[in-house]
Amino acid sequence: MKRLLSRLHKGKRSRSGSPSDSVGSADASQNTSATIRGYSSVQEKEWGKLHKAVWNGDIKKVCLLVRREPMTCDSENRTPLHLACAKGNVEITKELLEFNAKLNVLDSNQHTPLMKAIEAKSYACVELLIAYRADLLIVDANGDNALHQAAQSGHIQITRKLLMSGISVDVQNSCSQVARRASYPDN
Repeated sequence: MKRLLSRLHKGKRSRSGSPSDSVGSADASQNTSATIRGYSSVQEKEWGKLHKAVWNGDIKKVCLLVRREPMTCDSENRTPLHLACAKGNVEITKELLEFNAKLNVLDSNQHTPLMKAIEAKSYACVELLIAYRADLLIVDANGDNALHQAAQSGHIQITRKLLMSGISVDVQNSCSQVARRASYPDN
């Protein structure tokens, strides 16, 4: 009986040799990028092929699908551009922009693709979105625009790029903070 139990137990070991349990194996199979800030509740099952290809970083599929599939929103009002920017994927962001992706759509968290690029600390995505004329003055639920978010996050290079693009440092958020003070919330 001990041998049988021992064999059964060995059969439940994962390839790495460690015993598998339902929690550990589920965690190991999950995409760690699914916990990207603001997108921890990713529902890939609900997505079309284009959303999935963007999320998985499959540029070849994106190039094929962007010509055939409309750039729709998912149940959280995220466009493929939101996902590309959230991951900081410059190549896919550029491909989507070349096929007229909507720049200023707000997702269910009231974030634009530009705001997602700022959260991802992707200077290259921010630069692309500005070049394609993303609206710098759109605000999120807190009344923060792109400059407020960049200042709060301490992204100096992105903050400079936004300032050079003409955004005003004097725009206030819903807490009456201007961007130069947003980086110091206790003051």
